[in-house]
Amino acid sequence: MYFCSKWLLYNPNSWCQKYYTSFLHKKFVAIGNISPLVQVTLYHSEACRRKHGFKNATMRYFTGTTSNFLLDREKIKSFVEFDKKLSQEMENYDPPLTPLNSRNFADFVNSSELLQTLVMFGVNLSMLQHSHPASIQFLVKLDMERDLLPKLNFLKSLGIVAKEFGTILTKNILILNPTKVVDDLKNVVSYLKSKQFSSEQIASVLVRYPQILNFEVPMLDAVLGFYQRVPTNYENRPIHYRGDEVRTIITKCPQLTGASTEAIFLQIKMLEISCGFNISQIRQLILSRPKVLLAEQKSIEMLYKLYIKEMLLTHDQLAKNAFVFDTRLKVVEPRHFYLKSMKRNIYQENQPGYLPLYDIICSTDQEFCEKCQLGPNSDYEKFLKTQ
Repeated sequence: MYFCSKWLLYNPNSWCQKYYTSFLHKKFVAIGNISPLVQVTLYHSEACRRKHGFKNATMRYFTGTTSNFLLDREKIKSFVEFDKKLSQEMENYDPPLTPLNSRNFADFVNSSELLQTLVMFGVNLSMLQHSHPASIQFLVKLDMERDLLPKLNFLKSLGIVAKEFGTILTKNILILNPTKVVDDLKNVVSYLKSKQFSSEQIASVLVRYPQILNFEVPMLDAVLGFYQRVPTNYENRPIHYRGDEVRTIITKCPQLTGASTEAIFLQIKMLEISCGFNISQIRQLILSRPKVLLAEQKSIEMLYKLYIKEMLLTHDQLAKNAFVFDTRLKVVEPRHFYLKSMKRNIYQENQPGYLPLYDIICSTDQEFCEKCQLGPNSDYEKFLKTQ
């Protein structure tokens, strides 16, 4: 005969399963000859309280169909005493072990000091779970002193404050990839400095688009060269920018470094053919609002039709006020028709009653009514309900 036991815990995959099994086996192995058909089901006291509402920890015995089942009860202490002793043993148990395999950051946070440190800096693990799920494979293996601190100290040396570490690492957790060493990050920064980017510009670019640190220097050089001589629909008429203008464009919109050059060319082609801007006006648009190169083409075209055909603005006005393409049609269109209903739709600077485009487009509804002196905001809200 032999002793046969089956321990059913509420979390059978937890780190404590082996501890319970080995400890309880030692506890009951001395009971003696017990029928192998007997199954002993153990409920920990806390689990009993949660599921069954037991006031005291209870051991429940389920016996199989066997005869002559004898259990020497004197050899078994009450479960209350056993639970107390088990709790004392668990206090001396090591911290939870890292799970062997998981794709969820939540399974590692309690056992990983590095992940806890990242959370303390403001890293959004739930966002990383969706954007870089594979990053968990190397994050849980990193060493705090060897892999994390040198890179954070490097970012700090660039003038980036600690509260911005979370933003940077959430956007580009690949900085912590062990295949990327600090020297790789230094090479990118050294290249930007060689192109006369100021320390403030470099820090601003890294905070808003830290993915630039993933670039190889030759690729980054090719990207900056592209924006220094941007191709247009006319093969022999590219848009030229000086070095300081390229630095301004990249500082205003560092996401351009990661954009497809083909997509940028198609955007310029749309501005030139569909919207009718000339080379000089496109140059001014990009220099003033480089984000226009990343905007959705359909949105740009719909706004352009409203400005040119309905509001009667000129191409020079749009190029001079490039912010007009940073808004949405559903914001600008009702405001124009509201002004038109009040005969206040005057957008030419040389006409009396002129209303600045900035006050119309880049403001809330309340600010729009106040700056344009249109009366209470409630009147505009009533007008919106008729649209």
